[in-house]
Amino acid sequence: MTDRMGMRIRRDVRCPDRGGRAMLRAMDILTDARRVTTTDHGRADDARHDAVPAGLSTARLDLMRAGYLLMAVGLAITKWPMLLQASTMPVMDGVVTAMLSAMAVLAFVGLRHPTAMLPLLVFESAWKVLWFVAIGIPVLAAGTADPQFGRIFASIALVVVILAVTPWDHVWARYVQAPGEPWR
Repeated sequence: MTDRMGMRIRRDVRCPDRGGRAMLRAMDILTDARRVTTTDHGRADDARHDAVPAGLSTARLDLMRAGYLLMAVGLAITKWPMLLQASTMPVMDGVVTAMLSAMAVLAFVGLRHPTAMLPLLVFESAWKVLWFVAIGIPVLAAGTADPQFGRIFASIALVVVILAVTPWDHVWARYVQAPGEPWR
């Protein structure tokens, strides 16, 4: 039941009276209707989880936005023009161009919804760290780096910015320690 302003009213709270009997008390508990929504599966979810994330300060959200901006602008400048020529590229080069172009779009979404797009920062960090471990360091150790490798190494080295702005404590608490969603 809701009132005229769209506020949810709960009238099912039972309170014991002075004589010890339980009686139904008409008590209105107002809850912001925007906070409680129902998903397609009928569960109540907190719709404001991205607007007021627990434990993340405004400054930290702004740092995350800086990381998204770096990703979005860098990928848009370098990959979107190549996307027009993707059909003439070798297949894997076209795949990489399309994937990174899509990441640029998602990074722009991260400017508005930084915590909702947090997995994008984690993915960006993961693939670049894996590249350094599996490719970058072995090539440098072998001394077989060429100028193209140097350019790629420099662009991938920007991962230090993403690693710095990602709230790893929040990632750990939300994606590792928190209980997972139930299987259906």
